[in-house]
Amino acid sequence: MSPNLETFGRRANQTELSALLVMESKENRSESFHKLDKIVGEMLVRSLQGEQVATITQNHLKVNTVAIHGLSDDSQSFLTANYGLEHQQSCGAWFLPESINLCVGILSLPWAFREHNRFAMGITLEERGKVLLNSSAEAVFIWAVLEPLFDALFLPFELRGNLSGTLSCEEMLQRWDAIDTFYQTLGFNVADELAVMRWGGGWHKLRAAEQLQAKQQLLEALAQQVHPQMASCYRAFRVRELINGYYKKAKRDGQVKRKQALTKALAPTLAGFFGGDWLAFLAYLGEKPHPEEQIITALPETRPFVGGVSRVTEVAALQGIPAEEIERIAAAYWQQPSGQSPVEQRVAVLKDYWTVFDQIHARQAVGMQPLWGLVEDYRFLNFNEATQSPYQPQLYQTFLPNDLLNKVEQLWGTVMLVKFPDKIVSELFPHELMAETFGAAIKFWHGCALTAWFLCEGPYSRTDMAGLAHYYRREIAALENFQTPINSKIFDELIKAEAQLGSPEPINSSQRSTPITAGGVSLTIQTSVGSRRSGFEKLRDIITAYRRAWAEQFLDSYFRARWKTEITEAGRSYHLLLHERGGRPPTLKQFAKSAAIATNHWFGGDVSSLYGAIREKTPVQPQYNRRLPNSKVRFAQAVYEAMPPYSADLISEESRNANYRILRLKEELANLSLRYIQLEEALGRAPEPAELGLEKLQEYSQILNQDLNMVWAMYTGSIESARN
Repeated sequence: MSPNLETFGRRANQTELSALLVMESKENRSESFHKLDKIVGEMLVRSLQGEQVATITQNHLKVNTVAIHGLSDDSQSFLTANYGLEHQQSCGAWFLPESINLCVGILSLPWAFREHNRFAMGITLEERGKVLLNSSAEAVFIWAVLEPLFDALFLPFELRGNLSGTLSCEEMLQRWDAIDTFYQTLGFNVADELAVMRWGGGWHKLRAAEQLQAKQQLLEALAQQVHPQMASCYRAFRVRELINGYYKKAKRDGQVKRKQALTKALAPTLAGFFGGDWLAFLAYLGEKPHPEEQIITALPETRPFVGGVSRVTEVAALQGIPAEEIERIAAAYWQQPSGQSPVEQRVAVLKDYWTVFDQIHARQAVGMQPLWGLVEDYRFLNFNEATQSPYQPQLYQTFLPNDLLNKVEQLWGTVMLVKFPDKIVSELFPHELMAETFGAAIKFWHGCALTAWFLCEGPYSRTDMAGLAHYYRREIAALENFQTPINSKIFDELIKAEAQLGSPEPINSSQRSTPITAGGVSLTIQTSVGSRRSGFEKLRDIITAYRRAWAEQFLDSYFRARWKTEITEAGRSYHLLLHERGGRPPTLKQFAKSAAIATNHWFGGDVSSLYGAIREKTPVQPQYNRRLPNSKVRFAQAVYEAMPPYSADLISEESRNANYRILRLKEELANLSLRYIQLEEALGRAPEPAELGLEKLQEYSQILNQDLNMVWAMYTGSIESARN
């Protein structure tokens, strides 16, 4: 017999599950699980006895965190030491997801039945949310160990609750077989209590009160039989699945690489019972690592290279090379005649933009138009009617100098699409992309100024000064994370200044007089659309002073944090993919999704420049074949006007509704024409209907009562007509 057939893992895979714990004890493989089994056993008992063992909470930034209640200091220390994301990754567990959706409420289902009776299942399922795994060790522990336990334990309640009527007969029977196996594994004997809940057990004949009583009887039976030692049976059940998965993929010598054996479904088991440590699992099996196995305990540090002419003098002095030679090298490296790196170019323009932005807001005064629209907010063009909103699309075209407008169009006018990473295509809304690149700072300071304006000049404001910090809490938190915080004193000063504003005065939109007697008496009706208060300049000057103080102290470090964070994250993703592929560089398509943000914010859609910034060899030199007309707005407007209107009469309500829908669809399809040209640049040909998306076109054809092919021909004809 081959020696590898005598390993613990081989024998464990061939024995009955009930014998696995005995084998572990005899061969000294259970000691490392004692503390874990004790914690899980305590959690199981406490849950079935009706305690609320865990909760999920959301902070003011709408970030979810989880907490396990009632843990001893010793247990808490154990979880922190073994389930923190950094610890797991230091053992090679880079396969763990960044975030997961946790249904924490399921851990406390008996408590919910005690507190909320027949509403228990609904309340339990509401206690859920997306949680970052790096937020706490408890998050990893619940995801990897506890949630699978209680999902399986309380599956009968889901089958007779939220899953009722959603599964076929075959699927229901499979679920009930799984329930029987799991309950038998843990040692529960509740066949009588389960009988009426089973498929074909007469559940539908029970009244609501009787169904509730049946569920409560099952919970009572589980609570009476539960004991802490069941945790060891549960752990053996989960580990046996991992063992079975391993040997399904292992070769005759008992070896297989982690990436081949560890499926997505089995990843929580490795994280939950072996700390994410593949080598620890192999030691448990008694198998040797695959000779090509690579366990990386730390990803290489990404040190972004974004230097250009800005460091010529420094580099020349350090290297003893003439400055002209360094300039030539920088120009060749970045393929820019100036020698400036793409990041340097964009930071310089963002600084110029900030200077103009600051000056415009500082001189804003009563009687001028609102500045909502100075920063691009939307990726949509409106053609239906002249807007009466205070928001003025593309207001920046009026206020920004032409040279700055041209630089924004040039530097943010191209992007990389994730599906076509080897091409550079036109960006449809460069100013919105520039604002996105600028990040939280521009959104916060622009929002402060607009709040002050609309609070004073009306017609309304989204918040007042007391609510300003909460309204922009995400931006404030982002700036704190970059170590460029907002001085909190600004909010106190603005609240005090708001209290000194003038009394609200109604803003009247119209006035109409109607004679009501022969004696010349008339009735005058005025319509109010909001109110205004004097004193805007007080708020403006406070914001300007704090904005300029923030910029003087932090603007340079803020921009550095912006590009460094995004480029470093792209580099980290590259090295993670490199690790997952066993040291082979990821393909461009594999890397594209992770690379998109940094590529489009700082490199104009040229992913080869991002490769240069993270010091990796690029697999491609993307090309740009512009087909988008110079005036996107006029082009889309022409497409809108070329499409036929709805020709039915507008007398009936049905016709008016159809006409409104067709106008909205025409507007959406006119915007979609920009995407059509963008795809044309990526594909090198006109896109097919399915590539562009059929939903809007199908709705358009239904309203017009025309064949989809006819509508597509009309639509593409409108695009070509507008282009020409």
